[in-house]
Amino acid sequence: MKDKKQTALDRPRKKVEQVGMASHASTEETASVDLNAVWSTIKRGKWIIIGTCLAMVAAFAAYTFTVAPEYEASAIVQVEKPNQAPTVRLNTQPELANEIGILEHSGSLALRVVDSLRTVAASSESPFLLFEDTEEGPATNHEAMVRLASMVVFTAVPEQSLIQVRAKSQYPDEAAAIANVYAEAYRSYSQEAARAGIGAARAFLEDQLDRRQDDIRDVEGEWQQFARSNAVAIEGQDGNRVAADYVEMMGQRDQLEFQVQEERRALETLRSRLSEAEEGFQSTVEGEQSVQSLQNRIAALDGQIADLEAQAEPYYINNPDLRGRESTVRELNQIKTQIEGLERRKEGLTNQLVEMASDPNLQVGDGAAIGRLATLRTRVEEQEATVRQLEGRIERLNSRIAGYEGRIERIPTQTVQREQLARRLDQAERFYADIAMELQRTIVTEESELGYVQVIRSATIPALPVSPNLEQNLILGLLLGLAFGIGGAFVRQAMNWEIYDPEDIRENGFSLVGVIPDMKREIKSSFSGAESVDVDGQSLSTSLMPLLNPWSPVTENYRLIRTNLQFAQNNGESQPEVLMITSPEPGDGKSTTSVNLAITIALSGRKVLLIDADLRRPSTHRLLGLDRKPGLADMLVNDTERDVVRRTFIENLYYVSAGKAKVPPTELLDSDRMRQLVDLGRSRCDVVIIDTPPVLGATDALVVSALCDAVMVVASANKTDLRALRSVEETFEAVNVPLAGVIFNRFDASKANGSYAYGYGYDNTYSYAPTET
Repeated sequence: MKDKKQTALDRPRKKVEQVGMASHASTEETASVDLNAVWSTIKRGKWIIIGTCLAMVAAFAAYTFTVAPEYEASAIVQVEKPNQAPTVRLNTQPELANEIGILEHSGSLALRVVDSLRTVAASSESPFLLFEDTEEGPATNHEAMVRLASMVVFTAVPEQSLIQVRAKSQYPDEAAAIANVYAEAYRSYSQEAARAGIGAARAFLEDQLDRRQDDIRDVEGEWQQFARSNAVAIEGQDGNRVAADYVEMMGQRDQLEFQVQEERRALETLRSRLSEAEEGFQSTVEGEQSVQSLQNRIAALDGQIADLEAQAEPYYINNPDLRGRESTVRELNQIKTQIEGLERRKEGLTNQLVEMASDPNLQVGDGAAIGRLATLRTRVEEQEATVRQLEGRIERLNSRIAGYEGRIERIPTQTVQREQLARRLDQAERFYADIAMELQRTIVTEESELGYVQVIRSATIPALPVSPNLEQNLILGLLLGLAFGIGGAFVRQAMNWEIYDPEDIRENGFSLVGVIPDMKREIKSSFSGAESVDVDGQSLSTSLMPLLNPWSPVTENYRLIRTNLQFAQNNGESQPEVLMITSPEPGDGKSTTSVNLAITIALSGRKVLLIDADLRRPSTHRLLGLDRKPGLADMLVNDTERDVVRRTFIENLYYVSAGKAKVPPTELLDSDRMRQLVDLGRSRCDVVIIDTPPVLGATDALVVSALCDAVMVVASANKTDLRALRSVEETFEAVNVPLAGVIFNRFDASKANGSYAYGYGYDNTYSYAPTET
């Protein structure tokens, strides 16, 4: 399409591009342009980014201040189990894993904690969410246990065999109480478990001590009776020694039989526990698998709930009033319904998990059931070996005793009875002393047994909440604001049709005649921002830079357009004599461009006729400080009004004002008198410039375009819509009038990509005026 629109202006425009208006030859520059384009997009959308950041920060701040604060307290316990062989595992210690399983799933331990916390809550002035009343009434132990499971977390520190008990609550006193009570209950639980075996041994020793005391009384009674009723007969030293040895071996056998009896009792206890463990092994493993399955299902539901809450959060951020009123938004209401359904399923699974965990025989850990079964079997085998060893010693003693029976028969009965009574009494006394000493050691051991868990650090009442974290939330809000803001800036850029820089015009196939910088800074620096200035008693617009400031960068760019037009003549092509300047919409600066271009050409020594054909909203007369009437409209209506061409105070510049139209301008402009005026200007002047109304606002420009050699359209930076520019092109194509080119107006190079600072001529930051001497 661009090849079909070649005009006399195309070749000189390309000539100027080669001189330095734009250069994109190297791939390195292309890459830099891409980066500059990204930065330019961010700069253009800075208010979107700033607004989004402020909105997100405000939303997160509002959320932070509206959400109830949550406090966290932690207690630390140390787990040390003696006489356990180390087990090589990856990533964790099996003992701590088993203990974490007990803490998380032991129903009896949780119930003990709840009972203790009830006592603490009754004497505390701070409320406890754990026992908050429900709709049915006061919270039951089961409900309190469910709440407790969600408020406490256990974390293992394998390197130091530590377990951290962390509790969270809206009330700091409750958080500290939960952590401390749980740690103390766990310590008591371990102490009771450690004392259980010692208590059984103590009971056995106390029973044996009573029996030995009865034996001593019986033997003493027999000895007194024997001493009163019998005379002591001595059968020499050999008889006394045989009787003493016989009685000694009998005493040893009795002692060994006592030890065998104790070891057999322990063996029966271990066999009973092994039998129970083997019977319940399958159910225990199935229970562990069921608990693990419930945990996985609850974790999956938590993930789904978190995803749905993340989907709902943007609605609440954009409109916090939607909380509690989700039914007003259909998508949000669906998300809330799904969350409620998942919460109900999670609550049901949690209740099942608590009921299973309430079974004290079920301990969930890293292979807890298999480990307990293997340990019991090993201990049974060791105990059986001990019993067999003691029974062997008894058999050997029985053999020796049998060898003494023949010799004992030859010793007097009284001597044997005396030795037996003496040995029995001595043995009973020694048994009693040994058992009493062992019982005393057992009592001391039981009292000193503190269990394998020690509280290393108790929880203190937290002074500051852990959530919501104001600083973290504000930073998160700022980061999200930046992300959404930058994304919004790029979306706006993709959906925005406004023209920002000259490259937008070129990339869409339009011929670029020239670029006019924004005059605001130049007017502010040269004229203190005034709209007009008096020159020799005449009020002129300060936007007439070619006249008021010949050294201005703006003036240089108008000269560039003038030179562009002259190149056509120098290259042997006919220079356009009649130029029509228009724009897509009002406010693009076409009238200012028309006047300044006319002044620039006139100052070069060529005669210029400037015709203001915008009969609807004329403005060129105000720029030049001239009267509106008489003008073009008056001449086209009144045959007698002919003297409308004025010689201005600028040499070589002639001017026809718009006048005041009393009939529709389209009919006036499409008249023979208008054609005659244009022909007159063509014959008397070098260049005729006609300022017409915007193309999309009226059809006047289409009528005038038939009288012109070239049509140029003024596009305003950051205002003109690319679709409007295309619509102008299509409108002229419909009447077979090609566009000669586009003049890009009000371009601020400092706000555009860096590649345009010199690529399209001078900007307002650079001036090549001579220095004053």
